[in-house]
Formats: sequence, C-alpha cells, structure tokens
Amino acid sequence: MITLNFREQNIFEMIKSGVKAVETRALNPDEPKRYFGNIGVGDKIELRSVKTGEILTKEVVRVSIYKSIDDFLNREDLSKIFGEPVSKKEAAEKLLSFPGYEERLEKFGLVALEIR
Repeated sequence: MITLNFREQNIFEMIKSGVKAVETRALNPDEPKRYFGNIGVGDKIELRSVKTGEILTKEVVRVSIYKSIDDFLNREDLSKIFGEPVSKKEAAEKLLSFPGYEERLEKFGLVALEIR
C-alpha cells in the first residue's frame, strides 16, 4: 500500500472531513519511494499525518496525470483540491509555493488522485 505523508495538518483535516477529495503530487521517477504515477483506480492508499501520526485509508476513484501546470489548471475541479473555490492564479500560487516543486512539475508532470 502506498503511503502519502502530510506535514500540513490542515490539509489532512480537509481530507478527513471530505472537503478535499483530490490530492496532487509531483511525479518523481528519480525517487522510487515518492513516485505515485503507478497508482490505479481501486487502489487503497494510506494517508498519514506527520504531526499526529493519525492514519486514514482511502480508495482511489480517479487518476489523472498532467504534463504541465497549465494543463492541470485547465482540467481539474480546483475546489476538490483546495476545499474551496479558488482562481487558477491562486491555485498556481499555492501549488508552486513549495521550493523546487515548479521545476519538478515542469520536468516530470503531476498526478491528481481523487479519493473517497
């Protein structure tokens, strides 16, 4: 089973409450333990809060792989990712706020996992 670690407790809580239904991750083919592009519909994934150690198990109901941030922003329902309506500009700023994320995303793409 694949484990996704959450350092930001508020994101973990949004998933737990059902407000956030899509989790995104940059594809990292050069880091086998952090590569999530081989997850499929029906797979179970473990979500772990780094802060509390709490674990949730969710089922993947849809997998989408995007080659660029623009492709992603034009296709995804952003409210499922952020738990509230956001503009494309706000979504890009939030996604790209992590150091090195933009470079990895542009090089490898990203995966969006819809979970329940």
